[in-house]
Amino acid sequence: MTTDPRVQKFYDEANAARKELRRLAMDIAGWRIDHADRGLIYLPSPASPPLAVEVCPDVVWALKNGRLDIAARIIEMVDQYNNSMGSAEMMQARVDHETHMKAVRAREEGDGPEYLEDEEDPGVIRFSPEEAKSAFSSLDED
Repeated sequence: MTTDPRVQKFYDEANAARKELRRLAMDIAGWRIDHADRGLIYLPSPASPPLAVEVCPDVVWALKNGRLDIAARIIEMVDQYNNSMGSAEMMQARVDHETHMKAVRAREEGDGPEYLEDEEDPGVIRFSPEEAKSAFSSLDED
């Protein structure tokens, strides 16, 4: 079945637009996933929804259209993401605790910070009111 070239031109334009729409949809989906849970560890923000909430429409679409394989894979990946992020948070807390305990042990064993090693306190600097005024005042009196 052949198509008239005048008609084929419009089919080609429609196919090009469809390809561009697919590319844009992939960019949007990537952006949504990249910006979900942003700052989960350090600064939770109500503006960024959790990843599971962000992919819910995709799971609903997959279930409605009989793509159980896609729905199951999305659920697996969200579960893996949540598990990995939780493990990262726990491991970071453990590393921070170990670092803190090393510092405490070092301090208990007498290996304190360098600024505490000086036995002698430095002398106190005292200015007369005129010296203080000349050193720190930005106001000039006439």
